[in-house]
Amino acid sequence: LIISISLFLVSAGMSSLLYPKIYIQTFEKNNLYDYLENKTLGKISPGANFLVAEDSREEVSRLLTNFLSYLRGKTPTPNLIVKINQTALHEFFEDEAENYKICRFGEEPFDGDEVRCRPSNKNPSEFLDEVLERKNLNFFENDTIDLAYVYDEDGDFSTLKKTVGYFRLAFYSLLVFSLFLIGLIFLLKFTNYISAIKITGVNIGIAGLAIFLPMLFSSYIYDNYFPAFTKQEFSIPIFADVVKDLFFEVINKIYIYSIIVIVLGIVLVFVSAILKDKSWVPKKK
Repeated sequence: LIISISLFLVSAGMSSLLYPKIYIQTFEKNNLYDYLENKTLGKISPGANFLVAEDSREEVSRLLTNFLSYLRGKTPTPNLIVKINQTALHEFFEDEAENYKICRFGEEPFDGDEVRCRPSNKNPSEFLDEVLERKNLNFFENDTIDLAYVYDEDGDFSTLKKTVGYFRLAFYSLLVFSLFLIGLIFLLKFTNYISAIKITGVNIGIAGLAIFLPMLFSSYIYDNYFPAFTKQEFSIPIFADVVKDLFFEVINKIYIYSIIVIVLGIVLVFVSAILKDKSWVPKKK
């Protein structure tokens, strides 16, 4: 019971990452929306300057909400459709085509659908048209584009969705299993419900304490066990701040949940003590 409740508390805190509120609050805290509006998006993500958005706050929030709904299984597709600047998009792909090395004599430009090199007799624009036609891509026929189609060629979104599905299954399974164990305690102690309340309270309190204590060292844990998230590892420092704040937002939620559970455990033990001591009950005359 202690282990199942402890794991449930941690997963409850982590589940907040599946909802947009925690991200939106963190983005606003770090002025990420202002940063996106004041900086060239292309510097953040190559090619991102082809996106058209009147309000970056609203657009990012919409895309984030749609993507997280997809991960939670609420929608069948990520629905990451955005308006595009077709001229800027074409220039971006031409730049990408120009970056490919020139094919050596006898070297094939394609290996299946993978582009290996650019033929010397074709300029970037001609080579781009050939690649798009070969891959049956029609980016320039509409003024919108689905970012999932662009950034999910390997099906990583689907894999991530399955992983989230397993996590949510484990989350609810832990809740049901914990309630089952509590019910089992009362079933085995049905002749002594006071003892069952006390045992339940002690187990719940210990589980909360087992999570509460490590949370006190969260700063040390982050600095020493998550070195990949330091500012030195990010090309844009503000992203490191966002990741760090997200980490501590989750930690704070787990911290609060553990306190609630500890208090609940103490209350149950206190109630069992009151029920056991019947001196407060008026005696019949």
